[in-house]
Amino acid sequence: MVSDIALYQRVKKIAAAGAVFLCFPLPVESDSRDVTGLELMGFCSAAEVTARAGFCRGYVRGMLEGMSAHHAQNITGHGAPAAPGPLCITEQTSLSDIIKILMTYLAAHPAERSGPATSVFATAMQAKFPCVQ
Repeated sequence: MVSDIALYQRVKKIAAAGAVFLCFPLPVESDSRDVTGLELMGFCSAAEVTARAGFCRGYVRGMLEGMSAHHAQNITGHGAPAAPGPLCITEQTSLSDIIKILMTYLAAHPAERSGPATSVFATAMQAKFPCVQ
């Protein structure tokens, strides 16, 4: 039977070897192209508990936060002019609601599905949540 000290030393050696392995970059093929509206539609139509649905939720949340930050920078004079403009989304609007709105927009505008998802998302949100002044 292996003593606790011997087991500890074995685990320590394995952990050290693993740490050394992690220090060296691994070659990874990168797909640097943008996600299209059609691809995002596929992710967002996936079952709620899958990785694809998780990607959709993360993408949509990131787009909302990015658009909000971009608009805030424009208001304070830091950054490029906001495009297409601020969004006025009520606090009662959930992330699931936003995804349904996006899916409805994509279903109604099939010609836009081949474009970058970022553009399609911004256009769909501006159409649904414009700030009326």
